[in-house]
Amino acid sequence: MKILVISDIHENFDNLVKIFQEIKDKNIQQIICLWDMINNGIAKVITSHNISVHLVWWNNDWEIVNITKTFLGTWNTVSDTVFDSVEFWWRKIFLTHYSSIAKSMAKSWDFDAVFYGHNHIIHEEIIDECYVLNPWEVWAHKTWISSYAVYDTDTNSAEIFQLEDAKNIKSSETSEYIKKHVKFKFSKSKSHQF
Repeated sequence: MKILVISDIHENFDNLVKIFQEIKDKNIQQIICLWDMINNGIAKVITSHNISVHLVWWNNDWEIVNITKTFLGTWNTVSDTVFDSVEFWWRKIFLTHYSSIAKSMAKSWDFDAVFYGHNHIIHEEIIDECYVLNPWEVWAHKTWISSYAVYDTDTNSAEIFQLEDAKNIKSSETSEYIKKHVKFKFSKSKSHQF
């Protein structure tokens, strides 16, 4: 099974749309989002695809009720805490937004993989036979690099992809994509209203 792993989107619609365009031919069967979406517009973009999504909570999501309503569709799941564990095929995976507990959970011998985000730093390592991954950031603000990972349950490893022309702002291409595929409009205000 191939799983898209994304983290720290921080309202970057442009990079998120590019990621979904890039993964069309990657046979993605599940999405894991390690949060920091900021608003419900991002949730609507992620759920506009026919791929089930699993989410863990956050430190930077201001529209919690609306985001939860958007994700609790027919095939999506939302954790009720800042960490969770999921099983896909025979792999047990620990999910958290926070880097502070990722290594401890990897050392527990309870999981095949641990995914985390939050610090916007790419990281891969094996700890006591557990694969540990931080897929970096979609946002491209801290590092000016936007990335995502595709985890393979068969190999218990991931490939990390960087967007070649990552942006730190919303572009006209993104606005057109969202008008066509997602049912909301960008607000003219500079607040987080969608």
